[in-house]
Amino acid sequence: MDSKLLTCGSYEVSVKPILSLLENRKIKSFLIHAPNGLKHIYTCLSIFLQERGFEVYTSAAPGYGSCDIPVDEAEALGVGGIIHVGHEKYELTEETPGELLILYLPVYYKGGVSERVLGEIYSLVKEKKYLKLTISSTLTDVYLRRIIKDYLVERGVHVFEVEKPILGCLYGHVLVYDGIVDAHLVVAGGVFHALGLGLVSTKPVLAIDPYMSKV
Repeated sequence: MDSKLLTCGSYEVSVKPILSLLENRKIKSFLIHAPNGLKHIYTCLSIFLQERGFEVYTSAAPGYGSCDIPVDEAEALGVGGIIHVGHEKYELTEETPGELLILYLPVYYKGGVSERVLGEIYSLVKEKKYLKLTISSTLTDVYLRRIIKDYLVERGVHVFEVEKPILGCLYGHVLVYDGIVDAHLVVAGGVFHALGLGLVSTKPVLAIDPYMSKV
């Protein structure tokens, strides 16, 4: 396994940003923050940090993306930085000199997709006569996205894989395909991301929830 990936159950956490800080001992404490669906990683990540000499706090605040960081909570605790789990840095975030250090740790789900769910996806695509599709996902679900894409391509479906992760407020990189596809597939837990795309796209959106094994 890559030494820069921490295995936490069915998830892999990229800890490269943390390892790069080990020589900078000015930062001795962190507040960990994650979306509710990833808070179960707190224990695994806390142990990893504590074993390397960091003081760790965990946030109960909900998380709706990398633009929703509990800075006030971290400042009240007096920690040296925030570790936000599950998202990359929001591309429209403005840098402010001297602000609290925030590390963004990507998390990848490695649990796989069942043959039943793959078959249901293909059957629905075939039933709807969707010949060309995009498939996009959250950052956490990139491995699942690739599995589903390969399965459909092997069965003759023309799939445009959108490699840049989707966010609840950022779909422009998917919408550019509206003029050439019949529908969009979104791989993510729940319906939040698929609903967001459905509100701004002119094409049908299929929500694939790998955690509930539902299409």
